[in-house]
Amino acid sequence: MDLQALRESLDKIQKRVDLADAKSLENQKIIENLKKTIAEDEKAMATVKQSLTGKEKEITDLEKKLAECHDNQVGLQGTIQNLQKENRDLQGKVKALSASLAEDSAKCEELKKKNAQAEEKLAQLENKNNQLSEEVSTLIQKNKDMASQHEKTAAMDKETIQKLQLENNKLNRTIDSVGLQHENLQKQNAKMRSLLLKLIRDRKEQKEKIANRYKELEDTFEKELEDGNIQFHKTSDRIVINLQDKISFKSGSSKLRSQIKPSLDKIVNIITKYPGYRVYIEGHTDDIPLKRKSGFKDNWELSTERALSVLRYMLANHDLEADRFSASGYGQYHPLFPNTSTENRRKNRRVDIVLMYTGKKAMGEEKEDESTQGPSLEVSPGSKEDSDPDFEIGK
Repeated sequence: MDLQALRESLDKIQKRVDLADAKSLENQKIIENLKKTIAEDEKAMATVKQSLTGKEKEITDLEKKLAECHDNQVGLQGTIQNLQKENRDLQGKVKALSASLAEDSAKCEELKKKNAQAEEKLAQLENKNNQLSEEVSTLIQKNKDMASQHEKTAAMDKETIQKLQLENNKLNRTIDSVGLQHENLQKQNAKMRSLLLKLIRDRKEQKEKIANRYKELEDTFEKELEDGNIQFHKTSDRIVINLQDKISFKSGSSKLRSQIKPSLDKIVNIITKYPGYRVYIEGHTDDIPLKRKSGFKDNWELSTERALSVLRYMLANHDLEADRFSASGYGQYHPLFPNTSTENRRKNRRVDIVLMYTGKKAMGEEKEDESTQGPSLEVSPGSKEDSDPDFEIGK
């Protein structure tokens, strides 16, 4: 319960108690006045009764005198006339006294009625006074209960206020912490936005460079593209040069044919002009098992050896940074087309030279996950094409 509401309720109860006390005092005064009036009426009735008693006695005395007058009538004619006159006067007085007696009797009856009404009203007032006393007692008890409840509520409110103060302090500390975090996040956001803008610019520059390199490769290998011996694929950050095995290797062999070497020389010349690219050489086969006389255990080994043959040729005869290169074999597990036909299998037997743009020169760039201590051998069931969602097959 709200403390202010409790105080207002207690004030209302106290006013009702004060009003009840005032009414009780007023009723007591009315009762005392009525008692005084009844006492005065009773005193007046006693006075009237005394007056009536005296007058009755006077009438008796007069009647006696009248009798004596009658007895002495013969001898007292003059006295009789006087007595008759006196008698008439007395009779007038008797009538007047009788009328007064009747009037006093009526007043007495009226006083009796008033007394009865007063007693009835007194009884009602006493009854009402008893009721008011009970109400006052009830209100006093309620007042005590409310005071007790108020004390309990005040104690509870004090405890609640302390808890709220603790929670408020905790919230203030949390707000300060969140504000600091928000400020740090804003700073980080500004940094990230700056980095993002730089990445967008770099990405745009990278796409432009990839497009220019791709156009240069198309112009350089125009004849090979027309013959179908070489194909190019490009994505947003790499160019894939696909060397078909029909001009690169004999069936089941990892020795380079002479026909592919001029094309490799052209590729090396292009790579030399663009030091910001890493070079990944990846060997792939079809799904036909090797013959025992091939000298290789399986397609894993064949694909890896073919990739190494290309890598060794490119590094042996040219001045290139070895730490830009790596080689890996994927066997038959990353075909360009389903191995369901002779033509598809022919296309799947290939060596891919993947040019990945890094934007850094090989001599100054940091070590990455791939081996950078020279040519490396990687045998894994994944390829660069599969890892890039933007990969597309071009001419």
